[in-house]
Amino acid sequence: MSGLNLSAISHKEARKETWAFVKGWWIKSISALLAIPAFMHEQFGYEWWQVAIVDLVIICIILTIYYRYSFIVACREERRRLNADSIYGAAFKGLNVAFSKVHAAQKDPGQDFENIYTALTCMCEELRKIFDTKTGKECSICIKVIAGEPQEEITVSTAVETLCRDSRSSARKKRKAVDNSRTDHGIFSNTSFRSFIDRSSERDGSYYLCNNLPAEQGYISTSFDVHGDPEPMDDMKKRTNNWPLPYHAEIVVPVCPYDYHKENSHRLLYGYLSVDSPEGNVFNSTFDVEILRGVADGIFDMLHIFIEHRNNGTIIAY
Repeated sequence: MSGLNLSAISHKEARKETWAFVKGWWIKSISALLAIPAFMHEQFGYEWWQVAIVDLVIICIILTIYYRYSFIVACREERRRLNADSIYGAAFKGLNVAFSKVHAAQKDPGQDFENIYTALTCMCEELRKIFDTKTGKECSICIKVIAGEPQEEITVSTAVETLCRDSRSSARKKRKAVDNSRTDHGIFSNTSFRSFIDRSSERDGSYYLCNNLPAEQGYISTSFDVHGDPEPMDDMKKRTNNWPLPYHAEIVVPVCPYDYHKENSHRLLYGYLSVDSPEGNVFNSTFDVEILRGVADGIFDMLHIFIEHRNNGTIIAY
């Protein structure tokens, strides 16, 4: 079962999985079960009433295994559901704390950059804790903003730059190497960034999610300019083992109004919010994406304020 299922598994689903187990391990097929009586009668000379008793015993054993396994499956899925509820419940508590700092920074009459930066970094930190707990991996969070002067439309020259990260990833050499490099991180030179531009008319296509980047056909990233190019795709094992990026899975959402429209979405794009993991197959497209979308919508005004300060020259470095 991929991702997290927040709804309890039904007994019907549990019985379906159980039957697959019983059939696979015990009788393989209905025809095999029907052949047992004839085999015992012909090969061993059992009377039909003796064969019937043996069949009844076998059926009782199968039914016992069936209902016992069904119970185990249902309990297992219920534990998954409760664990998921716990993780996402804690997530909302952590995000409330982070958003309180974001709102306080927004209400600050001076809209001091340090307060803005601290609030956004706190948000990255809370998101990191959420995804660390949910995936069991050391995830990284990053907020990127549109570089340079704002443009009426996103063009091939439009690039992004790192505004802030969570504290752990900020201290890592590979992240620093990307942030401090002179590489131009153009939107159209990165699959995860350009996906929003390519599919901006589709609301459910307004994010990028990949759980296996080495296997992603046509994946491009300007971070390859810093870390080196990946191995060719004709040897997937070698490509995966030698993958140059410090992450194998990622979700990227645009920082823009949640109810954007195609005709103004480009002008309202201020940056991106991303989470990545050093291992693949850890993210789902339902709750994980929606958490990031909600946060991206909530920090939109903050990035707008930041970009105005930066372009007015009131922010020298960050």
